[in-house]
Amino acid sequence: MRKNSGAGAGQLVLAGFEPPSERVPRDDLFFALQPSSDVIPAIMEAAQLLHSEYRLSGRMQRVDRLHVSLWGVRIPADQSEVLANTATRVAAQIRRNAVALGLERALSFAGRKPPGDAVPVVLRGEGGNTGAANLGTELAAAMRVPGGAVATPHLTLAYDAQVVPEHAIEPICWTAREFVLIRNRVLSGRPYEILGRWPLCG
Repeated sequence: MRKNSGAGAGQLVLAGFEPPSERVPRDDLFFALQPSSDVIPAIMEAAQLLHSEYRLSGRMQRVDRLHVSLWGVRIPADQSEVLANTATRVAAQIRRNAVALGLERALSFAGRKPPGDAVPVVLRGEGGNTGAANLGTELAAAMRVPGGAVATPHLTLAYDAQVVPEHAIEPICWTAREFVLIRNRVLSGRPYEILGRWPLCG
């Protein structure tokens, strides 16, 4: 995921690209696809292999927070309730088929970070996961706020200063039959929460 360039105080920025750096309460609000229970062991095995091979020592993603982001913003916490209500109305209007996902590559998103800073270690699809990307584009168009769809749908495993070069992994595939709206209340002491679930049919 990318961070909007030139974003100033109070502006929305794309959520989930990097660990929090500002010491003020804010919320990450995003639509996502969650892995099905039958592929979680394979995801965790991939994480452990990367941890061992590349000597990762940074923050690992919790199992209950694994997801593939579709669209997201980072916003001051006191502004997120209104946007969450808008997102809920938008999600209820979406009519799409179930989304097939495949994760076949592991890498770090390190292009914009200084050496030594923690960067996302992710799994992504060889073919771009166009179904997920298209759903994110539709949600972004319907939301009509700064922020944006995720150009490269991916699943974040960890944040680490060690850079993992891109390489093939054993494919991890599943079909997402719903999408969710998640709010992560950074530095507020309040929980990471799923605000809603909506079916993907077919």
